[in-house]
Amino acid sequence: MIDLEQIKELLHNIDDSINIDDLKSDHDLFRDNFLDSLQAVELFVLLEKKFNFNIDEYEKRIKNYKVKSIMDFINEK
Repeated sequence: MIDLEQIKELLHNIDDSINIDDLKSDHDLFRDNFLDSLQAVELFVLLEKKFNFNIDEYEKRIKNYKVKSIMDFINEK
């Protein structure tokens, strides 16, 4: 299981300049300018290792990068 606080912690570990205090579950990590492409790669690598997250499978099923969508996808596993 993953929750918003865990996502925030991972983001903070990737780059402590990411404004995690403003992050909400309905935010899109790209459209709302929380991550650049390198930070996204780092996040998805961490998620893959920690939660058996598969970015290819996610991108086939989900067409956004909203925090809630990512959490729901991981929590379905």
